[in-house]
Amino acid sequence: MKDNNYILIQGWMVNRLNLSGNELMVYAVIYGFSQDEESKYEGSGRYISDSLRISRRAVTSILDNLVKKGFLKKYDRFERNLKFCDYQADPEFFPKKDNNGGMENSSIGRKNLPKGGMEDSSIGRKNLPKGMEDSSIGGMEDSANHITNSYINNKTTTTSDSPESPDLTAKPPPENKKPAAEVLSPEKIKQAILAIDRTLLLKTDFYSRAAAFMSLNYLDVKYIAWLYKQVELRNPGNFDGFFFTLFFAENMVEKYKIQKQPEEPPPPLEFKCPVCGAVHDLDDESCPSCGLPQNPLPDTVLIYKQLRNFPPEKRNEYFRRESDIFSSCASTDFLKIKEKRVSLYKEFGIKVNDEEPSVSYHP
Repeated sequence: MKDNNYILIQGWMVNRLNLSGNELMVYAVIYGFSQDEESKYEGSGRYISDSLRISRRAVTSILDNLVKKGFLKKYDRFERNLKFCDYQADPEFFPKKDNNGGMENSSIGRKNLPKGGMEDSSIGRKNLPKGMEDSSIGGMEDSANHITNSYINNKTTTTSDSPESPDLTAKPPPENKKPAAEVLSPEKIKQAILAIDRTLLLKTDFYSRAAAFMSLNYLDVKYIAWLYKQVELRNPGNFDGFFFTLFFAENMVEKYKIQKQPEEPPPPLEFKCPVCGAVHDLDDESCPSCGLPQNPLPDTVLIYKQLRNFPPEKRNEYFRRESDIFSSCASTDFLKIKEKRVSLYKEFGIKVNDEEPSVSYHP
């Protein structure tokens, strides 16, 4: 964790939940992302592991224990047939707000604070203009709460902690290969943001940090508009600060890269007729060119190949006579149907296998 990053441990977490040590810190991280009672922690286990310097196995065990105790809720989600696990602190255990908007029986006073915000921090941001607060990453976090999602340990982590949460973020290509995304300058990023919203208040060093971050993660300019939409969906109290925080969030980079991946091509919907070679819709009941039924057996294909060489009049006569056989015989009288069809084959000079060919019905 960088020197200026922090997590917020509140007194009720110790006094009411009896948490301590690594369990307390992991809970505080999840609480920071979900204290609005709606959001969830969608990051990887490695993010917590690297931030708190806890082994990934220990993080997995702690999360499981907190879920069993009921302090955390676990949600499974699937993206592109891959399973991910999100966590949310159960609001049932949150301290109730008092009449002044603060938190009852909390060891840190939070009265009269805006939702999700902090009155003060170790670097002093009290009563500063909106969007111009001085924080470790240049903007005000939406909550007072969690580890900032910027460069933790001066790097971004993208791998997950278990087979349930696979690593979908590609490793940077070798230096001798060009990056997948274009190299964006701070000025180009600034213009892209202004084109979306000219009212955003961001510190001047944001753009240089954003350029480095986007280059490191091989993000294209479309990430900016996509990220802006994600902030809008969350409707935070401090839009500018939350935009800054989410911009550098590891889990947002992962989500963007997942939704950017091309969809798997759909299975072919066309079928090439083995008799005449015509290509037609796979759902067609028969070939529109030669009449071969859908899903034909080999002997049916053999018969239709011979019928294709007949003159149209003779071919139509064969189909008419075959239709009469099925009309005149009960559907369960297989022996009689077989005898009449064999006779029909001989009359029209059609060669068939020793076994009875499949039924071909053409009214």
